[in-house]
Amino acid sequence: REGWGGEAGLYRLLAWLSPAFPTGGFSYSHGLETAVEDALVRDLASLVDYAATVLTSGAGALDAAFLATAMRAIAADDEPDFRAVAERAAAMRGSGELALESRAQGEAFLSTLRAAWGGAAVERWSAVLDDAGIAPAHPIAVAIAASTAGLAPAPILTGFLHALAANLVSAGVRLIPLGQTDGQRALAALEQAVAAAAARAAEPRPLGTNQRRYSGVLGAFRLYMGDGYGIHGTDVPTSIGTSASHGCVRVRNEDIETLYQIVRVGTPVFIY
Repeated sequence: REGWGGEAGLYRLLAWLSPAFPTGGFSYSHGLETAVEDALVRDLASLVDYAATVLTSGAGALDAAFLATAMRAIAADDEPDFRAVAERAAAMRGSGELALESRAQGEAFLSTLRAAWGGAAVERWSAVLDDAGIAPAHPIAVAIAASTAGLAPAPILTGFLHALAANLVSAGVRLIPLGQTDGQRALAALEQAVAAAAARAAEPRPLGTNQRRYSGVLGAFRLYMGDGYGIHGTDVPTSIGTSASHGCVRVRNEDIETLYQIVRVGTPVFIY
């Protein structure tokens, strides 16, 4: 029953993103345990601040971008793009522990998905990863699951980010510790952060607008820094690393796409 939508697709999504789905998420806290030990997170307010940062500027924002990009590749039946985003999702981790966290959750998620739910689409996109020798990061595994749900990207992104928020809050309740009611207050306070992160990950990027994306020699995207300078892609990848620009920073087109998804307007840029 591929391509379920409506209530059936929603049922699947809720099952996959439930704490009962065995991904081992309860074992990981995105560094929250250390933050509690260092007294950086010590109460409800600091827990909400920490979780909101993860969602909008940290691993949550990055993984939501990877999830959205992988879903677009699957929808377009584009195996090369899917492999490319899967490789980047596996590589772009701030530490070995965070890489292990995402990989372990992704492998557990995909293994359970194949065993319990299965389906031709799940097997097809899992095989793309297997053939390329790519371990699935968590958002890539969720993207494969989403290919069978028949749902629009928005609820999938919201559900994915809500699951992350709930896991962080659950860890905070145990570690600080806090009461269950404070845990629910934290989730309520994170509603806008989840919505903002989901909207940003799903954001359309039309060519020919002033929304930091330009066609032609600047590649697919540009992050404008002011005074005519920017960080952008290029139509000549071999020029990267050479003295070929007029003061801008050239990067690979796939890297600027990832940066575009996660960098906020107003973020400081330091060039050494």
